Amino acid sequence: MSFLYPVFLLGAVAAAVPILLHLLRREAAPEVRFSAVRFLRREPTEQSRRQRLRELLLLALRVAAILLLAAAFARPYIVGGARVTSNVTIVALDTSLSMGAPGRFERARDLARSAVDQAPAGTPVGLVTFDDRPTLAVEPRVDRASVLKAIDAQRPGFGATQYGPALARAQDAITGLGRIVVVTDLQRGGWDEAARVVLSPGVEVRVADVGGSATENLALVGLQRSGAGVLAVVQNAGSRNRDVGARLRVDGRDASTSRIRVPAGETADVTFDAIPQGAASVAVAIDDAGGWPGDDIRYLVTGPQPGPRVIAVTDRQSDGLLFVQRALGAGADETFRVEPAQPAALGRLLTEGDSVAAVLVTGGRVIDRPALDAVRRHLASGGGLIVAAGPALEPDMVAELAGLRAAPRVRGDGDVSLAAADTRHPIFQAFGSAVPSLGGIRFTRTWDLNEDGWVVLARFTDGRAALMERRVGEGRVLLFASDFGHAWNDFPVHPAFVPFVHETIRYVTRARRSPRELFVADAPEGAPRRPGVVAVSGRRVAINVDPRESDPAQIDEAAFKAGAGQLRAAPAPDKSADARAREESQRYWRYGLMLMLVALAAEGLVAGGYRFA
Repeated sequence: MSFLYPVFLLGAVAAAVPILLHLLRREAAPEVRFSAVRFLRREPTEQSRRQRLRELLLLALRVAAILLLAAAFARPYIVGGARVTSNVTIVALDTSLSMGAPGRFERARDLARSAVDQAPAGTPVGLVTFDDRPTLAVEPRVDRASVLKAIDAQRPGFGATQYGPALARAQDAITGLGRIVVVTDLQRGGWDEAARVVLSPGVEVRVADVGGSATENLALVGLQRSGAGVLAVVQNAGSRNRDVGARLRVDGRDASTSRIRVPAGETADVTFDAIPQGAASVAVAIDDAGGWPGDDIRYLVTGPQPGPRVIAVTDRQSDGLLFVQRALGAGADETFRVEPAQPAALGRLLTEGDSVAAVLVTGGRVIDRPALDAVRRHLASGGGLIVAAGPALEPDMVAELAGLRAAPRVRGDGDVSLAAADTRHPIFQAFGSAVPSLGGIRFTRTWDLNEDGWVVLARFTDGRAALMERRVGEGRVLLFASDFGHAWNDFPVHPAFVPFVHETIRYVTRARRSPRELFVADAPEGAPRRPGVVAVSGRRVAINVDPRESDPAQIDEAAFKAGAGQLRAAPAPDKSADARAREESQRYWRYGLMLMLVALAAEGLVAGGYRFA
């Protein structure tokens, strides 16, 4: 018998406490004087035999409870018998995109089968498949046939290589000692510092290299709009120049072809100009027989997309909402969903199931307390708020809604124009060299705003703030010091109004906007983990492979083991892994705790005066 944590045996010293108390509490019976028998011999009254046995039994039970508790914490185990060997083998099979190179995955299956066959006889074997997401395909079991069958059923996918999560998932399937056999092409991009894990010292990591590096891979690593067409970026990771054919597909049909030359180790662009009006999506594919096929096509969503939902709070149609709706309807790539609402309905709309991306306030003299609270929750969770001045807004209400330290004051003392204070801000980046054109807008009435706690993005020519921003939680508040309704200025009829409204709403809704492109690793639940175009929350989204997976650069086995050694950097345990595995399989401490509870229960019965006879 041995103990995993023998230091806890020192707790057995506490057993001396009840023994000491027992000895100190022993005392003779008191003397009682009787006048009629004062001449009798004085003798102490002896304790009864039953009382002495009762006290000894209590002492034994208390000492036993303390000794059993100390032994349970020390984690006893039996040393005898054969030494515990690696009792679980987990085969981690790489199914990432790069494993789809010609002949590579067939070699991977052979190596995975060999790892199963070489596992110690009679020990469990499991299977983990991994790319950017690890999956326990087969839980550890002695039956090897089910593991071999699962290996034969595997196919390479479209995800990127990630070793850290795969090793962590494999370790979770191991109890005590074990080994992880990683069957992979040793792609260098598989190590991610952010996904490091700490492996148990009792877990051994081995590498089965599939070899056969395919360095002549061609890949489509980019696809974007270019004027009326699209531009594709082709990467040549090989050591020789390649001539490659590229095909454009529009809404699933072949549209045109092109041929380009891609220098060794570089990229080249190919442009397709003929994109039909109203096309929903396009794809570009290349011919690459020698590399892995998963990165030979890339998708792009084109055409109008349903934009974020915007609630426009207004008292009447003429207070600026009409011009805003016309401006947002002029977008070619995105259609904003603008819903007019009375101030009394704002709180209800913000709590509905469909997420509201932004609130635009152009009118409304009174917004009740529940609506104000709903706006604050909306901002805290990443929503946006835009307040545009005007005659239909109550200054005190605006101060409470936007968080101003003082209510704005209306000023109408002459014409002023607009100037961007930060031309690098996303709202003004879209204007490019046309930012000075904002100076042609004439403002006859404006708000005088308190700037404390705000960032000023634009000013009027008299120096007062025209556009201010502040963060609230995860959301943003924008405050424009004039109206959108052509009452205080000529902004709605100026050419800059449309891009200004578009970029302003895009900016405040960026936290809740759905992207047009996702990598396979980020594909939403239920969407296929392969390149293509899918619908997500009513929007079309292109799913493409991660360009980093197209890099065929590899590390050798020694470098992989060095990385695994870093992963295994953990504090040394008190006992060997073999002892830990033995104790884990025996778990005698549980019986010690149960006996301790029995001893305490018996002690309570005896101390309470329970008669056993």
